[in-house]
Parts: sequence; C-alpha cells; structure tokens
Amino acid sequence: MAEQFPERPGRDLLVQVSLVESEFAVCKSRLLTSLNGFLGRFAGRISILVVYQTDRGIAPAELAALTAAAAVELQTTSRFSVSCARNRGIEKALREGFRYLLFHDAQVFYTPSFWAMIERTLADDLPICLGRLEWREPTAADAAVGEAEGGRVGRFRKVPPDPVGRAYVWAYLFRVSRLGEVRFSESIGPGRDSLLNAGEDILFLYQLFRRQARPVSIAYFPAAMVLHPPRPADFSKHFEYAWAQGALFRLLWLRHFRFPGFFALYLLLFLLAAFGRVLLLRKNSLGTLRQFLRGFRRGKGLRELCRKSRRSRRTVVTSSDQPPR
Repeated sequence: MAEQFPERPGRDLLVQVSLVESEFAVCKSRLLTSLNGFLGRFAGRISILVVYQTDRGIAPAELAALTAAAAVELQTTSRFSVSCARNRGIEKALREGFRYLLFHDAQVFYTPSFWAMIERTLADDLPICLGRLEWREPTAADAAVGEAEGGRVGRFRKVPPDPVGRAYVWAYLFRVSRLGEVRFSESIGPGRDSLLNAGEDILFLYQLFRRQARPVSIAYFPAAMVLHPPRPADFSKHFEYAWAQGALFRLLWLRHFRFPGFFALYLLLFLLAAFGRVLLLRKNSLGTLRQFLRGFRRGKGLRELCRKSRRSRRTVVTSSDQPPR
C-alpha cells in the first residue's frame, strides 16, 4: 500500500486510464481527443497515467506518442483487470501527492462542462464531486456545452452517497486524501483475469462512503455532462453482467443487514424491471433474470473472494517505466 505523501504544487489532478488492447481500435479517436483536451485545459496541473493491457508487451504508436508530453506516463501490463489498473492510479496519486483523481473509462466522452466542474472543484477544494451521466453518443453540440453556459456549470447540490444508484466511478472526481486504504477488489470487474466481471464500482464506492469519519455528501453538478455509448438494444450487456451483479447484491445485503431497506429497494426495482422485460419478450431478458437469481443464490463466497483479492494485489509491468515497489 502506498504511503500518502504531502500534496505537491502542480499536481492538482491525476487522470488514470484503463485500456484493453481490443478496445483501442474502437475508441482510439475519442480517447486521444479526450486526453489531449485534458492536457490542454489543465496544462501544468495535470498528469495522465495510461495502463494498457496487452499480451504483446508493447503499446500502439499513437499511445506511445502521448508520452512526448512529460505529464503522460504509459504502463503496459499482461494482467487484464480494470480494477488492478485503477489501483495503480490510486497508488500513484497517493505516492506522488496529487489532490484529485479521475478514473477515465476508455469509452467515455467528457464534455467541457465536466472540465468546468473540475475547475470549480479545484478552486473550492470540494471532497467528492459527481457529474451527470448520459447514455448516448456525443454530438458536435456537446463540445461547446459548458463554455457557453458559463456560471450555470458551477452550480451544484449536495446529494447523499448512493453506491448503487450512482455507481459509475468515471463520473466522479475524488479527493485523494479521502481514499485512504480503500482499493478496488482485483478479483472483481471487467477483465480476462477477474473472477467476476461486474460490480467493482459499487463495492469500491460502498467501502469508500462507509469509511468516512462523518457522513459525507456528494457535490452533484447536473450541468456537467459525461457521456457513455448506450448499451446494446438486445440487452446482451445486461446478460453478461447479471450473474456478477446478483452475487454482489448478496454480499452487500449481508454486509448491510442492519439497514436492509436501501438494498431491498434496489433489488425490488431490478426485479421489477427484469420481469417487465420478460413480459415484453425482450431479447436476453429471461436469461438475464435467471443469471441474476443464480448469482444471488450462489454468491455466498464473494466476501472471502474480496479478502483474497486484498491480500494478493500483484501486477505484471512490462514497460520500462515501472512504478516503485
């Protein structure tokens, strides 16, 4: 676990990017545009850590070219785990004295309005901030959002922590000093080397919010947009993640048993939506429901899985720029 060093000048923001080799051809243009946008907007205050997961040990030339900027570090690894890659970002942020950390998903598009939220957060030293997620492709107009709206982007309201309803960590901006010992479980989350392919965001946020010394509120910026491509219309992603989500709900139910109403509500809403899709004969709907229930019923060993993950955080670095051990 990295020791936390004092914050340093010029280290306001660390952007950590988790990228799998097969993703890069699909999201290359969007990702490179986004990273260059961050470098231009926050020049002198930002560093970017790209963790590229590949069996070949080398990164594409387009990614390698980014390292011409001193603010960009590129690591390659043969371990395919988004949680492992994100933990590298946390360790670097703590070790090198960064103030804030953003987990940049490879497919996400951050509008200028989200950048404006970051500016406001840096200025006011807010603890944990959240932008508005929309499941759609970006349009030409999205590139101007935030610049034109001016002060409206800076308005936020405080919302209670909700690790299930607001579960996507790439829509958050985290104060590094708030993270402490909280890490992603490296056995959970998308990746070839994970045992469960979903739920890492929920578990991370649940642990983060639970460890705060006093109740924490989230600064939610409804005008700060982050866009993600919509899920496939055939609900194939729902089916792919259903077993892991069921198992995770089982774990959270057991941990949260003194206050079961919160997770019972989300479980009920999930089941109602799943039954509704079955009645409407949506593709993959019945299989998704079955997988979720199987995961919920058989997910009793997930707690031990998380413990094992915390005891064995091992990464394989093949770049010449290895992080300190």
